[in-house]
Amino acid sequence: MKDEATSSTIVITSETSNVTHNSAKVKGRIVVYGDQEVIRTGFVYGDKPGVTLNDGTVISLDKAIGEISADITGLSELKKYYVRTFITTSKGTSYGTVLSFITPNSSGIVDLSVDGTANSYIVYPVKGTYTFDLVQGNSK
Repeated sequence: MKDEATSSTIVITSETSNVTHNSAKVKGRIVVYGDQEVIRTGFVYGDKPGVTLNDGTVISLDKAIGEISADITGLSELKKYYVRTFITTSKGTSYGTVLSFITPNSSGIVDLSVDGTANSYIVYPVKGTYTFDLVQGNSK
């Protein structure tokens, strides 16, 4: 009988950062215990909260373990994305916690109504100075 600790993995999706209108950085950590063969590791992302290898876009990091990171590119403006770390071993596939982020437009503005919160905006730190006039909850 095998000890559970010798045949398990720890998969963590730790953060998203550097979110722009078409890219983002994601970080995670993968720890493997026991005699499992690592087949593939990486991140999977998409527009569904429970994104999996079957329905998301995969960023494969071959068989990397430990602290991992990747740049996600080719994203669309003003869209909510979900991302998680994954590992596929000889024992199956395990996923980290799902994180989400919303891409801003090319000016660095995120309309939170994309996330169901009407009339709310986030301005990401981008170069330049921007002035906003709010009229009846809408920006100009």
